[in-house]
Amino acid sequence: MNILVTGLGGFVGSWIGAQRNVLGLQFNGSDVDLCDTAKLSQAIDAIRPDAVIHLAAQSHVQESFRDPEHTYAVNFDGTRNLLRALKGTGFSGRFLYVSSADIYGAVEEGRLPISEEYLPRPRNPYAVSKVAAEALCYQWSQSEGLDCVIARPFNHIGPGQSPS
Repeated sequence: MNILVTGLGGFVGSWIGAQRNVLGLQFNGSDVDLCDTAKLSQAIDAIRPDAVIHLAAQSHVQESFRDPEHTYAVNFDGTRNLLRALKGTGFSGRFLYVSSADIYGAVEEGRLPISEEYLPRPRNPYAVSKVAAEALCYQWSQSEGLDCVIARPFNHIGPGQSPS
């Protein structure tokens, strides 16, 4: 089974990348930007993954305030581009979209622990982009038959994480 992991160079992706049968987004030896639709389609066509773990994102909250357009382009448009490229190859595997618990915003202590029924209340462009991409993935699960799972991890730390 070939598993495509977007964001293979990131903190979580580097840990997953240590496993067998994991492929990153490359075409002709170069990393592929999710916003480059032509190269993305070529890479997906060459890889033909059986499953996808979509980790790639602009994930720094402060950067999302400095450049919200870039955050939206990578996190929402990049996800849409990836879904289109997968559809173009007839992809029928499982698609794991890794969102963020940041979509919940500030949660009062009395509302803890948070359940998935808690409504999103994003407070920054990063969280807005993740909510929008979640909605996109859900829509594709309904209209395109995409086997999609959405995860909302909380902050995590460990060896190899960027100081930023």
